[in-house]
Amino acid sequence: MSWFRDDASDRPPELIGADLLIEQARYEQLFKKCHRLLKRRPNNVEAHWYIALCYYHKSRYDKAREYFLKTKKANPHWAEGVDVYLGYMDKLEEADVAVQH
Repeated sequence: MSWFRDDASDRPPELIGADLLIEQARYEQLFKKCHRLLKRRPNNVEAHWYIALCYYHKSRYDKAREYFLKTKKANPHWAEGVDVYLGYMDKLEEADVAVQH
């Protein structure tokens, strides 16, 4: 049994294996796949989501926030998941500011 959603028949081919690429920290490969998909389907919510996750895992919170917000805009039903990550980033940034002072 797969824990990943990759068995969905309506999933764009670029996103097959996306969850595994995240788990394996193969972010550059996933970036390329997602950007290729966005050229064809600029509002694809999953492509924005995976780009945001890649940036998040690379600690590029400014870019992660940008793509999480694009995810939410592309499909407001994703707001709950997006808001969780936005909250994590807010806490990380607050902690970073506290350490600097």
